[in-house]
Amino acid sequence: MQGIDVLYDHYKETFKLSKDAQAQRNRCFVILCFLEAISFLMIIQSDAAISVLSGMVIKYSESHIVLGSTILQTLLWVLVAYTLIRYVQHNTYIERQYAYIEELESSISKSLEGAKFDRESKNYLNEYPIVLDVIDIFYKWFAPILFITINISRIVIEWKERGISLATICDSAICSLIIIVSLFYILAIHPKVYKATKRLFRRKKNG
Repeated sequence: MQGIDVLYDHYKETFKLSKDAQAQRNRCFVILCFLEAISFLMIIQSDAAISVLSGMVIKYSESHIVLGSTILQTLLWVLVAYTLIRYVQHNTYIERQYAYIEELESSISKSLEGAKFDRESKNYLNEYPIVLDVIDIFYKWFAPILFITINISRIVIEWKERGISLATICDSAICSLIIIVSLFYILAIHPKVYKATKRLFRRKKNG
Protein backbone atom coordinates (compact mmCIF):
# COMPACT_ATOMS: atom_id res chain seq x y z
CA MET A 1 0.00 0.00 0.00
CA GLN A 2 3.00 2.31 0.17
CA GLY A 3 2.73 3.10 -3.54
CA ILE A 4 -0.95 4.10 -3.31
CA ASP A 5 -0.21 6.21 -0.22
CA VAL A 6 2.46 8.16 -2.10
CA LEU A 7 0.16 8.54 -5.11
CA TYR A 8 -2.73 9.75 -2.95
CA ASP A 9 -0.53 12.23 -1.08
CA HIS A 10 0.63 13.60 -4.42
CA TYR A 11 -3.00 13.79 -5.57
CA LYS A 12 -4.02 15.75 -2.46
CA GLU A 13 -1.10 18.16 -2.90
CA THR A 14 -1.88 18.66 -6.60
CA PHE A 15 -5.56 19.23 -5.82
CA LYS A 16 -4.70 21.77 -3.12
CA LEU A 17 -2.38 23.66 -5.47
CA SER A 18 -5.17 23.76 -8.04
CA LYS A 19 -7.66 25.07 -5.48
CA ASP A 20 -5.22 27.74 -4.31
CA ALA A 21 -4.70 28.79 -7.92
CA GLN A 22 -8.48 28.98 -8.40
CA ALA A 23 -8.79 31.31 -5.40
CA GLN A 24 -6.04 33.57 -6.78
CA ARG A 25 -7.61 33.46 -10.25
CA ASN A 26 -11.01 34.50 -8.88
CA ARG A 27 -9.42 37.37 -6.97
CA CYS A 28 -7.59 38.54 -10.10
CA PHE A 29 -10.78 38.35 -12.15
CA VAL A 30 -12.69 40.55 -9.69
CA ILE A 31 -9.87 43.12 -9.72
CA LEU A 32 -9.68 42.94 -13.53
CA CYS A 33 -13.43 43.54 -13.83
CA PHE A 34 -13.12 46.56 -11.54
CA LEU A 35 -10.22 48.00 -13.57
CA GLU A 36 -12.03 47.39 -16.85
CA ALA A 37 -15.09 49.12 -15.39
CA ILE A 38 -12.91 52.15 -14.70
CA SER A 39 -11.56 51.89 -18.26
CA PHE A 40 -15.14 51.92 -19.56
CA LEU A 41 -15.90 54.90 -17.33
CA MET A 42 -12.82 56.55 -18.83
CA ILE A 43 -14.48 56.23 -22.24
CA ILE A 44 -17.87 57.67 -21.32
CA GLN A 45 -16.92 60.05 -18.49
CA SER A 46 -13.18 60.54 -18.15
CA ASP A 47 -13.36 63.13 -15.34
CA ALA A 48 -15.22 60.70 -13.05
CA ALA A 49 -12.76 57.91 -13.86
CA ILE A 50 -9.79 60.16 -13.11
CA SER A 51 -11.40 61.12 -9.80
CA VAL A 52 -11.84 57.43 -8.86
CA LEU A 53 -8.24 56.62 -9.80
CA SER A 54 -6.90 59.61 -7.92
CA GLY A 55 -8.83 58.57 -4.83
CA MET A 56 -7.45 55.03 -5.07
CA VAL A 57 -3.87 56.30 -5.32
CA ILE A 58 -4.31 58.55 -2.29
CA LYS A 59 -5.97 55.76 -0.28
CA TYR A 60 -3.53 52.94 -1.00
CA SER A 61 -0.36 55.03 -1.06
CA GLU A 62 -1.43 56.75 2.18
CA SER A 63 -0.30 60.08 0.83
CA HIS A 64 -1.89 63.19 -0.62
CA ILE A 65 0.06 63.14 -3.87
CA VAL A 66 -2.09 64.41 -6.74
CA LEU A 67 -1.17 62.86 -10.08
CA GLY A 68 -2.05 64.32 -13.46
CA SER A 69 -4.65 62.70 -15.70
CA THR A 70 -2.00 61.52 -18.16
CA ILE A 71 -0.04 59.65 -15.50
CA LEU A 72 -3.25 58.18 -14.04
CA GLN A 73 -4.33 56.88 -17.44
CA THR A 74 -0.97 55.19 -17.97
CA LEU A 75 -1.14 53.79 -14.43
CA LEU A 76 -4.53 52.27 -15.27
CA TRP A 77 -3.08 50.65 -18.40
CA VAL A 78 -0.25 49.15 -16.34
CA LEU A 79 -2.64 47.82 -13.68
CA VAL A 80 -4.92 46.25 -16.30
CA ALA A 81 -1.98 44.60 -18.07
CA TYR A 82 -0.46 43.26 -14.85
CA THR A 83 -3.76 41.91 -13.49
CA LEU A 84 -4.63 40.34 -16.86
CA ILE A 85 -1.26 38.58 -17.04
CA ARG A 86 -1.66 37.21 -13.51
CA TYR A 87 -5.21 36.08 -14.29
CA VAL A 88 -4.10 34.31 -17.47
CA GLN A 89 -1.20 32.63 -15.67
CA HIS A 90 -3.46 31.28 -12.93
CA ASN A 91 -6.23 30.15 -15.26
CA THR A 92 -3.87 28.51 -17.74
CA TYR A 93 -2.25 26.60 -14.88
CA ILE A 94 -5.66 25.44 -13.66
CA GLU A 95 -6.74 24.30 -17.13
CA ARG A 96 -3.53 22.32 -17.53
CA GLN A 97 -4.04 20.65 -14.14
CA TYR A 98 -7.45 19.20 -15.04
CA ALA A 99 -5.98 16.55 -17.34
CA TYR A 100 -3.24 15.71 -14.83
CA ILE A 101 -5.72 15.31 -11.97
CA GLU A 102 -7.80 13.04 -14.19
CA GLU A 103 -4.73 10.86 -14.84
CA LEU A 104 -3.99 10.69 -11.11
CA GLU A 105 -7.57 9.68 -10.33
CA SER A 106 -7.40 6.99 -13.01
CA SER A 107 -4.14 5.64 -11.57
CA ILE A 108 -5.56 5.59 -8.04
CA SER A 109 -8.70 3.81 -9.26
CA LYS A 110 -6.58 1.10 -10.88
CA SER A 111 -4.52 0.73 -7.71
CA LEU A 112 -7.76 0.28 -5.76
CA GLU A 113 -8.74 -2.53 -8.13
CA GLY A 114 -11.18 -0.47 -10.11
CA ALA A 115 -12.89 1.31 -7.20
CA LYS A 116 -14.59 4.55 -8.20
CA PHE A 117 -12.24 7.48 -7.67
CA ASP A 118 -13.18 10.16 -10.19
CA ARG A 119 -14.75 13.05 -8.29
CA GLU A 120 -12.92 15.75 -10.31
CA SER A 121 -12.93 14.03 -13.70
CA LYS A 122 -15.60 11.63 -15.03
CA ASN A 123 -18.04 12.13 -12.17
CA TYR A 124 -17.79 15.93 -12.42
CA LEU A 125 -18.50 15.87 -16.15
CA ASN A 126 -21.35 13.36 -15.81
CA GLU A 127 -24.67 15.06 -16.70
CA TYR A 128 -22.91 18.43 -16.78
CA PRO A 129 -25.55 21.18 -16.17
CA ILE A 130 -26.25 23.56 -19.05
CA VAL A 131 -25.97 26.54 -16.69
CA LEU A 132 -22.30 25.68 -16.11
CA ASP A 133 -21.78 25.71 -19.89
CA VAL A 134 -23.30 29.21 -19.99
CA ILE A 135 -21.00 30.34 -17.17
CA ASP A 136 -18.04 28.78 -18.98
CA ILE A 137 -18.93 30.74 -22.13
CA PHE A 138 -19.09 33.93 -20.06
CA TYR A 139 -15.60 33.44 -18.64
CA LYS A 140 -13.92 32.08 -21.77
CA TRP A 141 -15.62 34.06 -24.54
CA PHE A 142 -17.78 36.97 -23.42
CA ALA A 143 -15.47 38.50 -20.80
CA PRO A 144 -12.24 38.39 -22.88
CA ILE A 145 -13.97 39.82 -25.97
CA LEU A 146 -15.68 42.52 -23.88
CA PHE A 147 -12.36 43.52 -22.30
CA ILE A 148 -10.65 43.63 -25.69
CA THR A 149 -13.42 45.88 -27.03
CA ILE A 150 -13.16 48.25 -24.06
CA ASN A 151 -9.38 48.54 -24.35
CA ILE A 152 -9.40 49.12 -28.11
CA SER A 153 -12.13 51.76 -27.75
CA ARG A 154 -10.17 53.49 -25.01
CA ILE A 155 -6.89 53.69 -26.92
CA VAL A 156 -8.70 54.97 -30.02
CA ILE A 157 -10.24 57.78 -27.94
CA GLU A 158 -6.83 58.59 -26.45
CA TRP A 159 -5.36 59.04 -29.94
CA LYS A 160 -8.27 61.26 -30.97
CA GLU A 161 -8.01 63.44 -27.88
CA ARG A 162 -4.21 63.67 -27.40
CA GLY A 163 -2.70 62.79 -30.75
CA ILE A 164 0.91 61.69 -30.96
CA SER A 165 2.75 62.00 -27.65
CA LEU A 166 5.09 59.94 -25.52
CA ALA A 167 2.23 59.02 -23.18
CA THR A 168 0.00 57.92 -26.05
CA ILE A 169 2.75 55.79 -27.54
CA CYS A 170 3.43 54.14 -24.15
CA ASP A 171 -0.27 53.52 -23.59
CA SER A 172 -0.58 52.06 -27.09
CA ALA A 173 2.32 49.68 -26.44
CA ILE A 174 0.69 48.46 -23.20
CA CYS A 175 -2.68 48.18 -24.95
CA SER A 176 -1.06 46.07 -27.69
CA LEU A 177 0.35 43.77 -25.03
CA ILE A 178 -3.10 43.43 -23.45
CA ILE A 179 -4.71 42.56 -26.80
CA ILE A 180 -1.99 40.03 -27.70
CA VAL A 181 -2.17 38.33 -24.30
CA SER A 182 -5.99 38.23 -24.51
CA LEU A 183 -6.00 36.70 -27.99
CA PHE A 184 -3.39 34.08 -27.14
CA TYR A 185 -5.32 33.32 -23.95
CA ILE A 186 -8.47 32.66 -26.00
CA LEU A 187 -6.48 30.34 -28.26
CA ALA A 188 -4.91 28.56 -25.27
CA ILE A 189 -8.22 27.72 -23.58
CA HIS A 190 -9.98 26.80 -26.82
CA PRO A 191 -7.91 24.02 -28.46
CA LYS A 192 -10.31 23.74 -31.42
CA VAL A 193 -9.95 27.44 -32.18
CA TYR A 194 -6.17 27.14 -31.86
CA LYS A 195 -6.05 24.21 -34.28
CA ALA A 196 -8.33 25.96 -36.77
CA THR A 197 -6.20 29.12 -36.60
CA LYS A 198 -3.02 27.07 -37.05
CA ARG A 199 -4.48 25.34 -40.12
CA LEU A 200 -5.54 28.71 -41.56
CA PHE A 201 -2.05 30.22 -41.21
CA ARG A 202 -0.47 27.07 -42.61
CA ARG A 203 -2.80 27.20 -45.62
CA LYS A 204 -1.97 30.88 -46.25
CA LYS A 205 1.74 30.12 -45.96
CA ASN A 206 1.55 27.26 -48.43
CA GLY A 207 -0.71 29.23 -50.75
